[in-house]
Amino acid sequence: MADFDRKSNDMTTTVSIVSDQEQHARSRIHDGGSLAWSNLSYEIDLPKGGKRVLLDGISGSAKRGELIAIMGASGAGKTTLLQCLSGRLSTGRLTGSITLDNQPRAPKTWKRLMAFVEQDDHLHAHLTVRETLRYAARLRLPSSQYTRAEKEWKADEVLSRLRLDKAAETRIGDGLTRGVSGGERKRVCVAQQIVADPDVLFLDEATSGLDSTAALSVLANVKRDAEASGRIVVVTIHQPSVELLELFSSVVVLCAGKVAYFGPVDAATEHFRSLGYDCPPHKNPADFFLDVVTIASEGGKEEDARVRTLHEAYRSVERARDAGQTSAISTSNVASRMASVVEVKNPSIDRNSWMSEFLTLMNREWKNLSRHRPVIIADFVRTFVLIILIGFASFRLEADQRGLQNRIGVLFVWPTNQMFVVLMPILTVVPLEKIIMMRERAAGSYRVSAFFVAKMLAVLLPALFFSFVATIPLYWMIGLQADFTKFLIWIGVNALLTACGVALALAVSCAVPTVQLAQATGPLLVVVFMLYGGQIINVGTLGWYFRWLHYLSPISYAYRALAQTELAELTLSCLPNEACVTTGKAMLAVYDLDTISTGVCALVLAGLATAWFVVAYGLLRKTSKPKMVVL
Repeated sequence: MADFDRKSNDMTTTVSIVSDQEQHARSRIHDGGSLAWSNLSYEIDLPKGGKRVLLDGISGSAKRGELIAIMGASGAGKTTLLQCLSGRLSTGRLTGSITLDNQPRAPKTWKRLMAFVEQDDHLHAHLTVRETLRYAARLRLPSSQYTRAEKEWKADEVLSRLRLDKAAETRIGDGLTRGVSGGERKRVCVAQQIVADPDVLFLDEATSGLDSTAALSVLANVKRDAEASGRIVVVTIHQPSVELLELFSSVVVLCAGKVAYFGPVDAATEHFRSLGYDCPPHKNPADFFLDVVTIASEGGKEEDARVRTLHEAYRSVERARDAGQTSAISTSNVASRMASVVEVKNPSIDRNSWMSEFLTLMNREWKNLSRHRPVIIADFVRTFVLIILIGFASFRLEADQRGLQNRIGVLFVWPTNQMFVVLMPILTVVPLEKIIMMRERAAGSYRVSAFFVAKMLAVLLPALFFSFVATIPLYWMIGLQADFTKFLIWIGVNALLTACGVALALAVSCAVPTVQLAQATGPLLVVVFMLYGGQIINVGTLGWYFRWLHYLSPISYAYRALAQTELAELTLSCLPNEACVTTGKAMLAVYDLDTISTGVCALVLAGLATAWFVVAYGLLRKTSKPKMVVL
């Protein structure tokens, strides 16, 4: 009976969601709304002075439930126009007007009303297609309107709508791991965006890198979704096949930043024929359009004249068309329609709680991490190799002069090794995942702080785990003093040093834009910290202009703390007639390792880790901040 009640509740929930979606889709289509832009111009400042106009007087519109293509030769302004319409501009000046359903766009709500699919596909390689969409739904859909079960149902419904059912349990994959096909990967990127049910979907070069079959499959599914949901879809595309071109209701053909044609696809050939450009029989119309505008954009006086001819010819057609059109939608109707849309979506008000975002991101991080088995195996192998190499090379050290030398060596080498071991994996992974984060943040998926804390814990906890796995047996193998307090200090100092390494790696990863720069910068910093760590160069001989590097080095504080803990109370034996140091305390004075207490060293390590975590968060927040210009 309980099972029946649960199934009944699930069915009621499903029917409710379907009913709401169908009602929203019908209202979108019946209202006949559109995204319209008028007299758009965009210019940028050149590095050596002057200005460059990238778009000049662009006008057009895209209706609900239809696909519109933006075409043109390379450099014609396709992606620039898409960025202007979506608001994703970082520099330059944009003028003109853009409206959604005859209403100006509000900057606070526009980010939630639109979705943008980038040309490059960046996804979590070790998640399945279904998991990818469910995480997107859990992050994008507000908990005030959807339960977790409803969010997952929504993700599965989008998965089915884009014909991804057969690949649902397949992992995304990457260059090293086999996964979904290129066409399926692109459809996953689209599905991630439409799971939030945006009013407008922008796709930048949606078919780039795909064969004709995969490209047709992607856009056919996008068209089917647009017709069912009443969504506006704007696509930039370079050279579509005949079959692809037939999927579009309208096409914008750009020529040197100006409109050469805008209107129905089937009327474009006749328009160019009226200007003296005949499309040869059996030639792909899209190729013909590009031939015309590419010739016109190559430069020279003759070509400049042809640009003006194409543009003016289109402008005359546009003026004649505008003169015969009247608006059939009153302001009150528009206002009521917009109110109904906002009531369904509430994009500026409804968002998930910080804790909900954090838990979802943390769950995604651990799932992604736990499936990266080669990395986990490599971490265990590396840890045990280091234990064997260092542990047996310094096995059961004696309290004599040679033992003292080996102790000092191990107490310096191990912190240096820990910094390198912790740093390098993070520098390799985080910059790539930052790209995904920037796109999800631009879509309003979550707060930066929730992502940062989840990512910080996802890299810190495994690093601490492997630190404990190595340092616990190593202490007893080396033969350090059998004192429980000293053993706890050894564990604690290594844990603080590990936290410093993680924090430094995150700060570097957030400061630089690429993996290559991160891998060049991180090791350089560790080498500097090692040189000024107190073992290779005596701190007392350093001038004031270099000494500050010593006080920034986490290796120096870990080395001091470990050396004091082990050597301060150590008594050393000497051979007959041998000049030697009889106490470890004397050796601490020789290396200037007794000037800062162990407790202060631990506090400084904790302070450095905290400071670098704060710096990393600040850098991530600054470098990932989406820049939007909403007219």
